[in-house]
Amino acid sequence: MALGNKDSVGGGLIPFFSAHDHLNDLALIVEPKRFVAKGYKSKFTSDGKTDGVEAKVTVFRAQSHLDEGKPFSVGTFVFTDTNLVKDLVKYMDEGKEAGDPNPAQIVRVVHHQPKTGNRTMVFRAPREEDRDKAAEYYERREAGTKAELANVPAFKSDVPFDVE
Repeated sequence: MALGNKDSVGGGLIPFFSAHDHLNDLALIVEPKRFVAKGYKSKFTSDGKTDGVEAKVTVFRAQSHLDEGKPFSVGTFVFTDTNLVKDLVKYMDEGKEAGDPNPAQIVRVVHHQPKTGNRTMVFRAPREEDRDKAAEYYERREAGTKAELANVPAFKSDVPFDVE
């Protein structure tokens, strides 16, 4: 019997997305995956409730990342900011309607000052050339994943499975 490494015990939670950390990024590929919480208590919203959406985020922080097609970072985060969650839900719904189970959007994060109220974080479209380079990376990544999956052998088992 092999004893597991003590450093592997505990694990961790998915980190929260900090929009402030991404204000200067040129482009983000945001791929919303699922709701992690609906209407949970929050002291940061006017009605005391907020939603949480899990999303994969690919970050292009500098022009060199876009030019070379190598992102600065890729990670999974939980979004709780009301405006960003609203957009992520919209992206998920649009993807479902189009038959895409894994929708993605290329965005950047900016501060927005509404006519009334406080400044807030919102998604906006990046510059056209930045969007095109991020889209090239995304399409190349997805094509590579599809090619790899095509080479995976089919699983066959002699053991009958009874699912009731």
